[in-house]
Amino acid sequence: MSCPYCTPPKGVHVSLDENMLFAGKKRVRLSAMQTEIAYILRRAAPRVVLWPTLAAGVYGLAESSIPSIKVTCSALRKKLAGTGIKIESVRQRGMRMICN
Repeated sequence: MSCPYCTPPKGVHVSLDENMLFAGKKRVRLSAMQTEIAYILRRAAPRVVLWPTLAAGVYGLAESSIPSIKVTCSALRKKLAGTGIKIESVRQRGMRMICN
């Protein structure tokens, strides 16, 4: 079995057009901002995406929107519960997507 912290997730797709995340046969509807965050995290997985990078990817801004990004990541984490996809917060750094 491969380490989820070393291997990019397989079978996970984020559709920016439909605001959906597909994890195998499971489908999760996301808000537009959650979709952007999931897309950025999926592309970088399993590496950590820094807070300013997430903020710039979603808003085009850096530091001022980080609290909003953190709230959205928390809601995204709850929506993905039970899909095998885990959104982890890395203290003082950012977020990462791990797939079990």
